[in-house]
Amino acid sequence: MGERSLTRDLQNNWIGGVCSGLGARYGWNVTLVRAAFVLLTLVFGFAIALYVALWLLLPPAGHAEGSHIGTAREGAEEIAEVTRVATKRIVDAARTAADEIAGAARSTARQHDADAAPAPPPASTPPDLAELPEDRRDGPAGPIP
Repeated sequence: MGERSLTRDLQNNWIGGVCSGLGARYGWNVTLVRAAFVLLTLVFGFAIALYVALWLLLPPAGHAEGSHIGTAREGAEEIAEVTRVATKRIVDAARTAADEIAGAARSTARQHDADAAPAPPPASTPPDLAELPEDRRDGPAGPIP
């Protein structure tokens, strides 16, 4: 019985098939391999670089043995496509979130304007002192001349 070569499993992949390929090659549970990559990324940060390197270097399952340059080129094209799709989804989600936030802000501003107390009427000019009765002509410091 020949030993199975290390390839990317594109039938059970989530991103590039690296974890599913490792699981298939070594008989490991694919979920545990994925969890290990996530854990290593969170703890040490290097698993992303390892994943990308394996994506570039490992041929897809069923791929004829050949040039690693061709495999790397195909891997790079796949990474570029996944990155493009992921970026588009992130931008679309950010636009949707921005629209939702702007709509909520406009709604809150309209509600605030509706709830605000009406502005007081403009202040009237004080009456002429000659029009006031004698007893109301005194100011704080005494009689007003």
